[in-house]
Formats: sequence, C-alpha cells, structure tokens
Amino acid sequence: MKKKEIGKRTGRGIAFLLTMTLCLALLPGCKKNEEEQSESQSVPVVSFETGMFAEPQSSETVSEPEEKHTVIEGVRQISFYRRNPSTKVREKKSEFSAPWVRGTDISSFEVFACEDGEITFKTAYFDDAFWEKWNAHEGKDGCKIGYSVDFDLKSGEHIHKVLLKAGDELDYRPYLENYLYDDVHQAKGAWYSHLLPEEMNENTLITSIKFTPGEKIDEVGDEIHATVFVYNSEDDFNEKGDYIGDVSAEITIRRE
Repeated sequence: MKKKEIGKRTGRGIAFLLTMTLCLALLPGCKKNEEEQSESQSVPVVSFETGMFAEPQSSETVSEPEEKHTVIEGVRQISFYRRNPSTKVREKKSEFSAPWVRGTDISSFEVFACEDGEITFKTAYFDDAFWEKWNAHEGKDGCKIGYSVDFDLKSGEHIHKVLLKAGDELDYRPYLENYLYDDVHQAKGAWYSHLLPEEMNENTLITSIKFTPGEKIDEVGDEIHATVFVYNSEDDFNEKGDYIGDVSAEITIRRE
C-alpha cells in the first residue's frame, strides 16, 4: 500500500513539473503578443484592392499647405499715413473712424516707404517727402504700389477688389467711391485730380487713396478694410489675382 501511494505522489509531481515547464515556455510568447498589440498602429495593413501592404493612414485631417509668399525686392516697407489738419504732421494709421455721410469724404490716406510713427515735411511739397523715404531703398525703381479693398454688405455679400490701376475701383462704386492719386509726378504747386485709366503709364505710382461714401453707403457694413502693398511683377499675385508678396500694411476704417 505504501509503495502505491508513493508512486501516485511521484506521478503527480512529474505532471506538475511538466505543466510548469510548458507555461514558462509559453510566457515569452504571450509577452511579445502584448507588445505587438500595444504598437498595432504601426503595423502595415493589407490593401484588398492591390493585395499589397500599405502604410497605416492617420485619422487626422490633412491640412492644406500654407500659400507661399514672394519676397519683394527693393522697397521693403510701406505704411498708411493721414495728415493731421491741426499739426500738419502725417501720422501713421492702422485704424480710423469717421461719419459716413453721402456727399462728404471719409478721408484720404497717403503712403510712404517707411514705418515711422510720424512724418514732418521738410518742405511744402509732398513729392519731396515721399522720394526721401522711397529712395532710401535700393532697387526701388522696379517697385509699384497697389491696394486691395474689402467690405461686407448688410445683405451678407462680401466685396473684394485689388486695385492696380485707375478704373479698378469702379466695380463697387455704387457702395463706396475710391479715388487714386499719383502725387509725385506732378508739377510743383499745380492743381491735379485723381488718376484716370488713360493716364496710367509705367512710371505711375499710386501714392494716395481717398474714401468717399457711395449712393448705397447705407447698405455697407460698419467696417472697410484696405491694404497697401509693394509689388515687383505679376509673380507677386496668385491665380486669383490676390497679392502674395511680403511688403504690405492694413488699415480698418470704421463707421462713426
């Protein structure tokens, strides 16, 4: 009886040892599977259309690349200025408020190739002050000045226009009247008016812009956004005709 009991206990011990050995052998395999599952996002997935392996696709939305800007050669600064009627000093402006009353100008803004807070004329003539700032930039002879004007109608329609020459501003004239001026190619002390399409030439510089309420000014929202920019060629505009250069300044004109 004792020998049989010993045999049974010995058999159970051998079975136990075999079971433990098998489990120990399987443990490394289990651990690897857990690691593979934790990195499942990096495992290639099968493309059933081609039967080949494909890289996993991100669930995040792919953003469109930012539009490239061109580097303007020559004039590297430009700003809006408004003549203070009391001090006669030109003050740099990025925003301006005034009543929008039909028959009365909102305001005129001049541009200079600088970012000075104020400009005091050393002479009585605009062109002297303008050329002093413009000529401080090497390569300025290949530069032109353009504008863009944006505003919303109360109906929800958005008006956007790039102004490179006289006549471009006529598209939205019922709502807002803009007048463009070349203040530097004029006889000193002589009276002159805004530019006309037939007066444009390769030397024209649009050095100032005036804002006047149109007949339908009441249908315009309470803000007008204008941008002045320097450009070298048509390469400084995208396929839509919008400026993509890197020399510009903005002003917001609010209804008072």
